[in-house]
Formats: sequence, structure tokens, C-alpha cells
Amino acid sequence: MSSNQYHLSQDSIARAEASLRRGDVQEACAAYADAARAQEQFIVALPPEKVRTRSTYGLSAATLYLRADLLDEAERLVCSLLADQRVEESIRAELRDLF
Repeated sequence: MSSNQYHLSQDSIARAEASLRRGDVQEACAAYADAARAQEQFIVALPPEKVRTRSTYGLSAATLYLRADLLDEAERLVCSLLADQRVEESIRAELRDLF
């Protein structure tokens, strides 16, 4: 993950968790969405041979979309990842479990 995407993702997750502690669910969802988008941008830019990295960050991004209550985005990403036969089988099972 590029340094910028990594920091954006981590900062957004921290902001989401802080928002949840304050009871601000709307802000938490927005922050989780920011983190998911940063991680998805990262996996889209990966070279095809980075299978493990794409698998792991793909699962993470899909989970963050769910936390953001963006079910269509999560489903789109999960379907895309499941259609890619290079995604590791253990991650494929976890992706199926999300839905």
C-alpha cells in the first residue's frame, strides 16, 4: 500500500472508531467508507502477481464497506474478488461468509 493510501486508511479507521465511541454512527460510517475506498484504490493498482496482498486488502476493504453500511459497494467488491480465481481460497471463504 502506498504510504499515502496506508495513512489515509489508518487515519480513517481511527476516526471511525473514535466516532463510534462518541456515538456518532454517521461520522463513523463516513470514515469507514473513506478507509474502504483507499484500500480498494490500492488493490486496483496492484500488479497481478501480488495475489496475497490483493486478497488480504480486498477482504479488508469489503469489510470496511460493510461497516460503512455501503452494502452495494461491499457486494460489488466481493463479487469482483470472487470472480478472480487468483484470490486465495482462504480469503474466498471469508468473502463468502461476509454475505
